[in-house]
Amino acid sequence: MLNSLVSVKNDAKARFYDIQIMLDVLKNNNKVDYQVILKSSLVLMIYNFVEGVMNNLIITLFDVLQQENLSIKQLPNKFQKTIFDYYLKKIGNNSGNLRRYYGYDDVKICKISYEEISKYLKFFSGNLDAKSIREISCDKFGISLPNGIDEPALLKVKNYRNKLAHGETKFSNTCQDITLEEMEYMCKQVDTYLNTIIDSYENFLNSI
Repeated sequence: MLNSLVSVKNDAKARFYDIQIMLDVLKNNNKVDYQVILKSSLVLMIYNFVEGVMNNLIITLFDVLQQENLSIKQLPNKFQKTIFDYYLKKIGNNSGNLRRYYGYDDVKICKISYEEISKYLKFFSGNLDAKSIREISCDKFGISLPNGIDEPALLKVKNYRNKLAHGETKFSNTCQDITLEEMEYMCKQVDTYLNTIIDSYENFLNSI
């Protein structure tokens, strides 16, 4: 499973490259009216980066489990609980269904795709920041993340993104108080943070 996250890493690099291009556009534009709109657009790109990485990580996580034909018992207890929660939502609490549930091969071997499990369990939807990523990773999958990595920039990005997405603010005023230097720092911090998250998922996959 050593190369299981190559595609995730490549996609993350491509998304960050897009962000760097937008940063260059922002740096080379001296019109204030244009700058504030470009900053708001850049915030959306950064959030797209965050959600894209997490989406790809979870898809790959379930893909690898299927490919390796792993027993659910080999997974951390929290991950097992997530899978059992999925089955209970899928089949309901009817006693007959519950009895048949224990005969499913999928209960013994993890054959569930992310696409399938996400029909019944929602892990995130426009709400990703360092706190929610830790909750998803640790509480839902039992994946340990390093202490002290929680990045406050993600909370700012999420809040700006939600204001834009819900129409609370305009592109022309959402990020008007953020300097170019702060925006550049935010991009770098988010990139560093996400690479740490990718490494944590890779360590998890290599340990099971």
